[in-house]
Amino acid sequence: MPAIHDKRPLSYSKFHTYTDCPLQYKLAYVDKIPEQPRPEYSVGRSIHKAIELFHTRGPTKTSMEDMLRILDRSWDTQGFPTAEDERRFKRIAKRILTDFFHDASKAYRPPLGVELKFDIVIEGIPFTGRIDLVEQLPDGTLEVLDYKSGEDEWDEKKVRANVQLGIYQMAVEAKYGKMVSRITIYHLRSRTRVTAPAYTDEMKAGLRRAIVTAVSCIEAGMFEPRLSDSCPCDYPEHCPYFADKEEYQDLRQGKLMESYEGTGLSHKEIEAVVRDYAEHIEGGKANSPSTRDLEARMLAYCTEHDVLRIFAGDLTVTLVHALEPSGESYTTFVLSKVEKDGKEQPVKARQDDYV
Repeated sequence: MPAIHDKRPLSYSKFHTYTDCPLQYKLAYVDKIPEQPRPEYSVGRSIHKAIELFHTRGPTKTSMEDMLRILDRSWDTQGFPTAEDERRFKRIAKRILTDFFHDASKAYRPPLGVELKFDIVIEGIPFTGRIDLVEQLPDGTLEVLDYKSGEDEWDEKKVRANVQLGIYQMAVEAKYGKMVSRITIYHLRSRTRVTAPAYTDEMKAGLRRAIVTAVSCIEAGMFEPRLSDSCPCDYPEHCPYFADKEEYQDLRQGKLMESYEGTGLSHKEIEAVVRDYAEHIEGGKANSPSTRDLEARMLAYCTEHDVLRIFAGDLTVTLVHALEPSGESYTTFVLSKVEKDGKEQPVKARQDDYV
């Protein structure tokens, strides 16, 4: 397996960034453009350091005051828009640690690993990372736990599908030679511990394939932009989806495309295709042959005019290059509509009468 672009081992953050958006990976790890500091990063790092102290020393040798002192010492002031925002986030962090100390002290058991650094090889690819907590269960199997301090809510389905925990599971099993039976997210804000069964052998095999595919694409220089829930990232000025966002908003009624008249469909014709496509999606015909034909025409238009988005009144279709968990790539379209408040919302396909 050839070396990765920046010559360093892959990590979950790098892998997640590439599968989320290959262009963002290139900007961050190949071009090495610095990311913008964010308050949630500052808060998360400081909270993790205080929790590491608790698990390393245990509740009998750690006081609440000790944890709050670590919070103060490790606090990063970067990324907060205002001083009041920083004070508000620090109040949240103190409440989180206070709640954690009281909850964890009652049910404490010495962990097997705290902030466990690992270096493993997955299908010939060096992989590195750090795991918040590893615990041994009464039956001798292991549990991998990751602390989350953000606002996102978690349920068992999300935990089971969490790729980060899947990678950590493989690392722990390789290090200790024992089976991981449970993977857990501890959501600090809600004081909720959400546990799911560990990755099966089949799931781990699929994850290995996805990692190999991602590295192969990186080595091939495949850094296309991709829309995701993380958009916009720290590099909107480098992204074809967001670089001209204000222009897109101002010219949404099709003016952006008027200069793109070519040998194929005119702008008015492609607008009609988009409207027909919307009717198919909303009408429960997402998988019909006629819908596939409309998608083929939109793809041809995007390819001919080198665009990623087509506007048709209040409708927008976005060309997206995605990656299956198996590692296979595919092209699809995301349909969205501008609501009365001016925000663009995705249009969901009807499920009751798929053709």
